[in-house]
Amino acid sequence: MTKALLQSNQLPITILNTFRMRWAELVTSISLYQKRRARWAETYSELARLSNRELDDIGIPRSDIAKIAQEEAMKADIK
Repeated sequence: MTKALLQSNQLPITILNTFRMRWAELVTSISLYQKRRARWAETYSELARLSNRELDDIGIPRSDIAKIAQEEAMKADIK
């Protein structure tokens, strides 16, 4: 009887722990998204402000700005 009671009480704890782990994963994912989005916006903005001549000097075509910003954003999770 005691064993059955103990097992039935552990089910809600297991569900709660699973919920906590999923919640932590969600918070981590949102935080990472925000970091990447901020880095993308910063990189894109800085490159977009440059003139065509300045971009030519550093070897970046204007059409590649979004791609370069995306590549830089993916580095945001590196600690």
